[in-house]
Amino acid sequence: MADVPVFIDSHATRLIQLADLVAYAIFRKYEKQDNQFFDLIENKFDYFGGVQHGLHVSV
Repeated sequence: MADVPVFIDSHATRLIQLADLVAYAIFRKYEKQDNQFFDLIENKFDYFGGVQHGLHVSV
């Protein structure tokens, strides 16, 4: 978790573009109930012993 926002133009690096796409997929899942993109990345989060550790959702 980043504690200080860093503003970088997404054209500067592909990792920022990837972070934008992941954030968009998560946003669509939890704010719009649309799993279309999240389903593609869901199994990429950290799992250990059947428990997901790489994504924490608080309600």
